[in-house]
Amino acid sequence: MSGEEVLEELEALEAILEETIEVVSSTNNRPTDLAIQINPLTEGEQEKQYVSLTLSVHLPPEYPGCPPKIQVRNPRGLEDGAVNGLLSDMEARCDEYQGCPVLFELIELAREFLTTRNVPVCKCIICLNNIEENDEFTKTECLHFFHKRCLGRYITNMQESYEAERAEAAINNKGSTPKELELVCPVCREGIHQYKYNLAELMLAPPPVLEPAEEVYTIDPNIRKIQEQMKTLYIQQKNKGGIIDVEAEEKKYLILTNHGETFAELSPTDYQLVNQTSEGASSTSSSPSHQPNESKKNRNWRGRGRGFRGRGYRGKR
Repeated sequence: MSGEEVLEELEALEAILEETIEVVSSTNNRPTDLAIQINPLTEGEQEKQYVSLTLSVHLPPEYPGCPPKIQVRNPRGLEDGAVNGLLSDMEARCDEYQGCPVLFELIELAREFLTTRNVPVCKCIICLNNIEENDEFTKTECLHFFHKRCLGRYITNMQESYEAERAEAAINNKGSTPKELELVCPVCREGIHQYKYNLAELMLAPPPVLEPAEEVYTIDPNIRKIQEQMKTLYIQQKNKGGIIDVEAEEKKYLILTNHGETFAELSPTDYQLVNQTSEGASSTSSSPSHQPNESKKNRNWRGRGRGFRGRGYRGKR
């Protein structure tokens, strides 16, 4: 195909489609490399476009007798497996339309592919669950995706924390007020403008599909019977002394000290300290240096006794 024919095909595509076709390079006024930005069909509402890609097309000199070479660049919100599947479908379409202009067919195929997959394949950084097709989600100006309900709870928590700081500052630092509330993205800390969201609408959104539901546990009648039997067995063992009462063990060494008219309860640890102190005092009082002085009469009597026993024993010999 000559350069004029290729230019005519591109002009027709730009008139029919909304996609922007950029001529990256050309040879002898004939475009050879193209970059086509493709978005899903959302009736012109860019805020609802969550996926996109750039289609890189190389037109060989033999085109359309020879199929073009296709690459997908900058896939946003798409899995690698899905992109590889799109490339396979495009190669099959090129083989089907060999010998005919095929750029229109390729662009339509990519746009339909994005429209059916207009759900970001990523996690909500707030709840850490994947964003599914049936979820209600939104994106911020910094192009990060969140479940609507999660973002609403995040904003509500930020507002409550700010009000608590403001009240504390009013009590501790009279006359001073904290800075104004600044809502930021939990991923990149970019500012979230309040006019871009409706908090009431976010809070009315349903919870994420993958959010685990609260489990409701019901006791089976058989389990109830076993509990009654174990209760009876527990009472029997307790009456026979087979169950240790933890509270009673903790107060096993209970000491009450009289401080005037009040009594203070000592814990087992306090009791050990008191016991050690009393033992130290008794050992000190029993040492020879602290024994009371004996009277001379007693000492003399013990001496006479020892001497008497000695003289008597010798006399028998």
